[in-house]
Amino acid sequence: MESYLVLFAVGVGVGILGGYLGIGGAVVITPVLLAISAADQIPESVRYPLVFSSTLLAITGTSISAGLTYAKAGRVSWPAFRVLAVSAVAFSFLGSTLAAHSSQELLRRVFALFALGNAAILISPLKGHDGGEYHFHVLPYVMLGAAAGFLSAFLGVAGGVLLVPFMLFLIKLPQKFAVGTSSMVGVVTSFVGALGYVINGWNVPDLPPGAIGYVYPAYALPILAGTLIGGPLGSKLNQGSSARLFRLLFAGYLIFIAVRMLMR
Repeated sequence: MESYLVLFAVGVGVGILGGYLGIGGAVVITPVLLAISAADQIPESVRYPLVFSSTLLAITGTSISAGLTYAKAGRVSWPAFRVLAVSAVAFSFLGSTLAAHSSQELLRRVFALFALGNAAILISPLKGHDGGEYHFHVLPYVMLGAAAGFLSAFLGVAGGVLLVPFMLFLIKLPQKFAVGTSSMVGVVTSFVGALGYVINGWNVPDLPPGAIGYVYPAYALPILAGTLIGGPLGSKLNQGSSARLFRLLFAGYLIFIAVRMLMR
């Protein structure tokens, strides 16, 4: 029971963070579950896919709760969401399949480099949308959705760490829509990514009792329950923050996680 309460508390914190930054919170959940799975003596051969897939299931709660809050506030770009979601689904299964057959060393290093790259974008002199007229173009969103779908499944993240900075500073989506749109896309990428791990982990040996493919509900569900509480709180915090504060917090967060991953 104590471990479930710890995971629930982690979920509440992740929900707040995810709702505020527009990410699913996987970069918080993953290190926690890696430590817990090691303590539970889950074999290293299945540990990373199990943690990544369970994290994807857990962060559906953050994406749903935060996304609905933003949608009610009119802060989701639905044309962008539709293109991103379709493109992400098309590449998500490929990401989970490759992750299931990759070494944990490779997954850890790619994750860290990915986080550092996004932090560099956020602290660069690139400018976000300046409030003028915004023109929607399909092709950039198709390419971004494909990358987000693949990497979200490959690294066990919802895709917000890629979507938000690229939408803000390269595609120039107005900032008021970037986090909300990312949260809604995260519902799709996290669910489809977890489903891919279920398929790829079916009948794999050494998984703990109760695992569904690589997904381990005993880890995922308590966190998911907590994110449903924390997500709306984080979304409300974001609505009152400045663009500069948003960029600095997001970049600092990613750098911190990347350093921790590389130091292991």
